[in-house]
Amino acid sequence: MRSEERTFAESLSEQGYSTACYGKWHNGEHYPHNPNGQGFDTFFGFSAGHWNNYFDPRMEYNGWEVTVEGYIIDVLIDREIQAAPMMVNVPTIIVEN
Repeated sequence: MRSEERTFAESLSEQGYSTACYGKWHNGEHYPHNPNGQGFDTFFGFSAGHWNNYFDPRMEYNGWEVTVEGYIIDVLIDREIQAAPMMVNVPTIIVEN
C-alpha cells in the first residue's frame, strides 16, 4: 500500500476515534506502510506473512515481537474484546484442512 493512500483508520483518527487492527496485515511491513503508519493507533498481529504456527504464535504488537499463549484466532478475538469500544479492524485467518 502506498503511504499516500488514505485509510478509514486515518479518517476516523482525525475525528477523534481510537483505532486498532488485530490480525493479518499484508500491505507493508515497515513504516509508513505498516498499520501504525496507516492510521491505526494499535496493531496486534502479523505483517510479514505467517509462520504456520497457530498455537502459541509469535505476533507483532506495535512494532515489537511478542509470543502469546493459545490458539491464534482465540488470542486475536480476545484482544479485540479487550479493546472495545473502539473501532477495530479484525482481518483474521481461517485455518482449513
